Amino acid sequence: MDLRKQPSEHNSPFPVATYRFDQRNEMFKRSAWDEKMKPYGQRLYREARYGRNAGFRQLDHAFRIAAWNIEASAGFGNIRGNSGLYSWQGVAPRFEQWLELGDQVKESPEEMSRIVKRVAHFYGADLVGICKFHPNWVYSHEYN
Repeated sequence: MDLRKQPSEHNSPFPVATYRFDQRNEMFKRSAWDEKMKPYGQRLYREARYGRNAGFRQLDHAFRIAAWNIEASAGFGNIRGNSGLYSWQGVAPRFEQWLELGDQVKESPEEMSRIVKRVAHFYGADLVGICKFHPNWVYSHEYN
């Protein structure tokens, strides 16, 4: 299957982009630089107040903060790319001595899929899937 087909060639009920998206324009980043979006970011991130409507109650805020706490404590991929849980460059220096960095994987794609799924289940994943990679799924530019 050629993943670089034009939108008209895809059997899809909606248009399919043929370009990569700049991370600067994603919803979490826009309020940092876009003057029109700054008030929305300010209201959401700094001026949140409890209310009586669903989504604004104290419990709703607690769930939101709990979910973001994991990202803020360990991830940082939303805030800064290529760091924490979202790093795509190597491993922590203290682990390098146990790795053969730079060697190409020798196992078949089927065998590597089996291994990845087995490890993911070991770490607690319930469902694990492997799919083809499309270059448009990666931001064209990183924004910090």
